[in-house]
Amino acid sequence: MTKDHEWSDEKVKSFVASMEQKIDERYTPFAQQILQYSDQFHTNTVHLMIDIGCGPGFLGLELLRLAPGKRVIGVDPDKRMIRIAQRKAVEYGVSGFEARLGDAEQLPFDDGVGDIVVTLSAIHHWQHVPTGIREVYRVLKAGGLFIGKDRNRAHRKKQRDAEHDQGKHLNGLTLNEITTILQEAGFKIRLALDEAKYTIVAERK
Repeated sequence: MTKDHEWSDEKVKSFVASMEQKIDERYTPFAQQILQYSDQFHTNTVHLMIDIGCGPGFLGLELLRLAPGKRVIGVDPDKRMIRIAQRKAVEYGVSGFEARLGDAEQLPFDDGVGDIVVTLSAIHHWQHVPTGIREVYRVLKAGGLFIGKDRNRAHRKKQRDAEHDQGKHLNGLTLNEITTILQEAGFKIRLALDEAKYTIVAERK
């Protein structure tokens, strides 16, 4: 069952404005990486990409700007983010984008519908990562890809980062931890970059 994010409306507005200023440095490079990995590792034509934790929708909009003709469905547990993402798609004049209310642990899709599932800096917010990864496996087609980028706990050295990891951020993972969870769910690891923000590409068998 979904519920609105704990943030106030003012903080949501501030977050969206901040992220919109970072499209070129945050969303465009990852969208380019996703399309590169799709060409490199996906053997079939990609029709549907699913973005978990889409927030205001900027990653999906960048994917469609760079690869028009595809379809992207963003999923987020906050109704306000869904409304903002839908509005941004209209403002940006991008077709093929849809936003749905939902949690990573209970994705609003039938089995085997997605070609690629992506997520950017959202895994550490998931309530239970193994359940979310099993959901990703369920909604992907055979041969489909999961492409994720998130904070890497193994690279955090400052005390303020450790303090920040309390509460909602307790699920921050190391690359080894997310790799193990993916493999246990049945995925084959195709790429793993152990950086301050790890990048993982995994194929549904």
